[in-house]
Amino acid sequence: MFLEGKQFKMEFNYLHFMWIFYSFVVTFSGVNVLFVKNIPSILVRFYTFGKTHKSFSKQNSVVKWFEIPKRWFSHFYVFAVAHFFFITGTVFLRYFLNVPSPFFVQLLNLVGSSKREGTVSAESVVILSILLFLQVCRRCYECFFVSVYSDAKMNISHYIVGLTFYFGVGLSLLHDAPGFENTNENSTNYISGRWLTFPHFMGVVLFLLAFNLQFKTHKALASLRKTGFFFLFT
Repeated sequence: MFLEGKQFKMEFNYLHFMWIFYSFVVTFSGVNVLFVKNIPSILVRFYTFGKTHKSFSKQNSVVKWFEIPKRWFSHFYVFAVAHFFFITGTVFLRYFLNVPSPFFVQLLNLVGSSKREGTVSAESVVILSILLFLQVCRRCYECFFVSVYSDAKMNISHYIVGLTFYFGVGLSLLHDAPGFENTNENSTNYISGRWLTFPHFMGVVLFLLAFNLQFKTHKALASLRKTGFFFLFT
């Protein structure tokens, strides 16, 4: 594209596109729950899983060849633990030991924008990387030691979304983080010492409350399968 003798190159941000697309899919799927009786079952089977999906899986359809066990949810968190361990370690090396990460810089150039700016504080990136790592570690633990899976199936699209979701979350964390821009500048003053700010305090408190509530909820749901659904109501 040319304008006034200058060339402008339009850049495609795959991360932004992925989040916009997934937001549309989640919204579309949620709205369709209200009108599921009027939607062809072949479409419903793409975005349902568990008991809802099981009611449609009895119908003969080519879609069943693209269905996998729901218990494969655990794969998301095995991958996420490794992914966020690597990212959190990279964040600490960058901000506390001033070790650059050309790998992530090039990866972000590929899937994000090459004209990134460090618009968030390094302290926020450190705190968020720790919280995300704790979250995926807890979910991984739940998948193997708390959750009780049935023989239910899910469409392989759920599997792809799950893996790319956590991959995208990790890269989005670094996308606007200082020290990961596509520049040759190498500052040693990323940490300003502003750890205890109101947004940080409220964010951590809300995270810990939700973290605890989700864990208790998953334990309660798992106990329904272990003790029996009807036993609970007698």
